[in-house]
Amino acid sequence: MALGGLVKIRVDMLSNRPDASTNYQLQGTDGCYESARACGEKNRIWLRSRCEDAGTWLNLDELRDEFLPDFWKENLASGDAAGHGGGDYFEILDFVGAIEGKRPNPIGIHEAMEMTLLGLVSQLSIREGSRWMEVPDSRMW
Repeated sequence: MALGGLVKIRVDMLSNRPDASTNYQLQGTDGCYESARACGEKNRIWLRSRCEDAGTWLNLDELRDEFLPDFWKENLASGDAAGHGGGDYFEILDFVGAIEGKRPNPIGIHEAMEMTLLGLVSQLSIREGSRWMEVPDSRMW
């Protein structure tokens, strides 16, 4: 990335093994998140500012009241009942809320373009022998 960071994206829908499609990891200099890998496990997070040592994980649910938006807290039960951990449910509520002018769309056109263009340019790079390619910035169009 521009400031020297590294992003690794791995999607595997073909391996003959138990489904792990909801397993996510995100790591930065001052924090790390890992979703639950199996039923019954908890999502966990390590934050340099809150953990005394590198071996201490926090249960992500412990931070819910502090960081989860009120709109989500008020709709957790409905989201859980809708399936997929509420992910689809909240996307639809965000979309409808933005169309009705109740709240801004959480992902703007340029953020959506960044996510889309990265994948498209990646495919072009693969087709050209993994050649380094610049990802265009839609803000400059």
